[in-house]
Amino acid sequence: MTFGRRAVWILLLVLALPIAVFLFMYNFTQQNFTRLPYEHDLIENGDSVFHRIPDVVFTDLNGRSFPASELEGNLVFLDFFTLRQDSLKLTAVLHGNLKRTHDNVMWERNPPIRFVSISTGDQLEELQAHASSLEAEAPGWQIVTVSQEDLLRLGDAFQIPDFSKQMPGQQPFTSQTVVFLDKEGYARKYFTGTDLAEERKMQEDLITLFRLEYPDDLSNSRDQGQGLLDYLKSNKL
Repeated sequence: MTFGRRAVWILLLVLALPIAVFLFMYNFTQQNFTRLPYEHDLIENGDSVFHRIPDVVFTDLNGRSFPASELEGNLVFLDFFTLRQDSLKLTAVLHGNLKRTHDNVMWERNPPIRFVSISTGDQLEELQAHASSLEAEAPGWQIVTVSQEDLLRLGDAFQIPDFSKQMPGQQPFTSQTVVFLDKEGYARKYFTGTDLAEERKMQEDLITLFRLEYPDDLSNSRDQGQGLLDYLKSNKL
């Protein structure tokens, strides 16, 4: 075998090895996450399955308890707040931005989008007055309470920094972090809810995920899909 032919064979072997490894990994290993097209990746590490909401129980302002699983099938913005005086200004900014997003995306046909604000420790009368001032009402926007145990489970599940030093019985607090859940309850992205630029990004990413999760709605002009199309055309972001 001449030197030239030997070099060609060596080159072919060098090229074939990584291809063989790729084919083996692709066909005989199990993926740990479901990969979405690049343009639909909403979290920075590229996984579409990240942190999932645990099986906690919420209680609304009418005293009705319901499991977190009741939120499935909806796109959900989740936030944590208190009305304590030392956190009231932060809460006002957070919920002011969320209200702007809520009002912009709640089309007339009641799309499958929910806002859930979780009190970290407030009196029922205070929460009811706050909900009234925000015009927050089910199912579009719910203000809820949870047990201290479930509250810490939520913080641990989503790895929210504000919860890192929280222990049962500690003082209520407001978190600037807003968690965006897909219709299966998985976190797709975290936002700084007190940042106006982030609030705009919340609406943009909501539209992206809505188009991905509910493609049928976009083709039916008699349901919320038409509301979404009108919304996109009017560029209300």
